[in-house]
Amino acid sequence: MADIILDVEVRERTGSGGARETRNAGKVPGILYGGDKAPVPIAVSLNEFKKSLYTGKLAGHLVTLKYGTETQKVIVKSIDFHPVSDIPLHFDLYRVDEHAKIRISVPIHFKNHEASPGLKRGGALNVSVHELEILVPADHIPEDVIIDLTGLEIGSSVHVADLTLPGDRSQVIRVEANPELKRLVGCTIITSDGTTLLGADDKAGVAVIMEAIEHLAEHPELKHGPVRVCFTCDEEIGHGVDHVDVDKLGAAACYTLDGSGADQIDVETFSADLATVTVQGVN
Repeated sequence: MADIILDVEVRERTGSGGARETRNAGKVPGILYGGDKAPVPIAVSLNEFKKSLYTGKLAGHLVTLKYGTETQKVIVKSIDFHPVSDIPLHFDLYRVDEHAKIRISVPIHFKNHEASPGLKRGGALNVSVHELEILVPADHIPEDVIIDLTGLEIGSSVHVADLTLPGDRSQVIRVEANPELKRLVGCTIITSDGTTLLGADDKAGVAVIMEAIEHLAEHPELKHGPVRVCFTCDEEIGHGVDHVDVDKLGAAACYTLDGSGADQIDVETFSADLATVTVQGVN
């Protein structure tokens, strides 16, 4: 998606009189706020604003605000329209770090109506939620949330907590089969759909390790000895540490951080390359 750039200018006058003066000059008044900076009254050419608006990529997407040689990533939080002509009258821009997580609503769309046995038999699709508020990095805001109706019978329901896997949207982790999802609403869940090199446990392990390092770096009051971090092959192959220089690593103890539930610690000695089987019985 091409980045939308809004060339803005700072408005001298504020209030209803200043907004009216801006509109009479062929511009749309707005306000820029958020972050640790004070709100700034701004204006954008009406024609340029309408061009960006009609792309369908303005509201609810990361936008680049340009003022002279300065740029700032922003999210369009709201746009007010004339009740009759639908001409944009005012807009609000919110400053964001493009990698920071933000809460934003995205539209919900449905696909594969014809593949739903329930709809084929005369059932009706009752949509109770048309938008979904998500917590997402500002530079990875999805266009929409797509619900696949394939195989749904009369009486079937789709819950917000159902997870559609990103690489293959035909794969869905549903609440009915995984009731533990109910207590994870609002949490970050790391998944895998078979289209990536790493499995979900590997991804979660990397995420946990990096977050632990970040936490220690941000909290020097937490006393600890030297910490070494080493990424190896997955333990299931049985030879993940064959080429690790243990002396150079200089670690007195090792911990494997893997993906599981929050606040969970497993104490075990695990080796995937050895299994001892004892068979009892009569030959």
